[in-house]
Amino acid sequence: SLLLPVLAIGVPIFDVFLAIWRRSTRKLLNPDSGGIMDGDQDHLHHRLLRQTKKQTTTALTMYLIGCGFAVSVLLMVLLRGSSAPAVGYVILLIAVLIVIRQLAVVEIFTSAKLIQYGLAHPRRGIMVNIIHPFIDFGVVGFSFFVTYLLDLWHYNQLTFFIYAFVPLALIFFLSGIYKVYWLRAGLNDYWNLGMIVLLGSCASVMVMYWFQLEHLLTGAPEEVFHFVAGGVLFTMLNVNLICLERFMLNYAQGFWFRNFYLQCNGAADKKRVLVYGGGLNCRLYVNYLYCLQKHEFEEQVVGIIDDDPALHGLLVYGFKVLGSPGQIEDIYSSHPFNKIIVATPPERVDGVEKLKDFCRKHHLIIDRINISIDKIDIG
Repeated sequence: SLLLPVLAIGVPIFDVFLAIWRRSTRKLLNPDSGGIMDGDQDHLHHRLLRQTKKQTTTALTMYLIGCGFAVSVLLMVLLRGSSAPAVGYVILLIAVLIVIRQLAVVEIFTSAKLIQYGLAHPRRGIMVNIIHPFIDFGVVGFSFFVTYLLDLWHYNQLTFFIYAFVPLALIFFLSGIYKVYWLRAGLNDYWNLGMIVLLGSCASVMVMYWFQLEHLLTGAPEEVFHFVAGGVLFTMLNVNLICLERFMLNYAQGFWFRNFYLQCNGAADKKRVLVYGGGLNCRLYVNYLYCLQKHEFEEQVVGIIDDDPALHGLLVYGFKVLGSPGQIEDIYSSHPFNKIIVATPPERVDGVEKLKDFCRKHHLIIDRINISIDKIDIG
């Protein structure tokens, strides 16, 4: 009864929701900016007009979105009294998420910027580490709730939750995972985290099994099956959700922010870069480029070239290997670029010479990325 009238006027309500979201994050980023009630040029019709360049197309798009909400309302009214409304709500939720992803680029970008600028300060990053135990225990509670509903519903809920929670919490605190600064974690830290969560979840399942051993031995055979299935589900949910939260934290800090920045501000004015070499130096360059902490991102990778023909056509570090230095003319015509970054060892002389001649011919920039260790003179 509350959702249906809201959907009927979904477009203006959605626009107001985006405005509050957008202006609140901007105020947090810059206290001198306007407040929630100050106008801007980022309403739905403004951003659609910037994309379509036509008033008619913008109006039709707004009407189409409104019709979509109205059709959703009619379907929910017609499907009342059956099990279909649940499916309708799920479909509606997915549709709203897609609309937010496509239309709320400005809001998502400012939120990502807020996250990035907040996490850039070590003291605030340490605050993230402080709240990690609460996040983990919330995940454990969610995993237990899902497992209880699906497989363990016939057990005493509170007692079973204590059996599941206490061993896992003790192992978490004794393992030292909360001493890791997760904003700068390595692959080995993620591996150790996964093993610790797996060990702790298995320990919790073993404790639950021990205290319910007599009941399982005297009960029906299907109870053993439900207990084993519940233990596996509880363990997998813990491992996947806790590791995913740590990964998303790092992803949001750099890659997520840059992707939304390019999507929000456009990539037409960025310097297009072709990378020569798909090895370690290329990886370091891509990580450097995508995890910059400054507002301006001047370069955008268009692809990679490499001497190894086995890599041609494959994706390396998220970018397609377009060919070899001998195919540079064809690559330039199909994927124009302004700059070449040489990420190969110094002994790769032939390929570099071809690229230097090509850059002289087309008046392009060519740079090299190096990894070096220099001795410090201590006298």
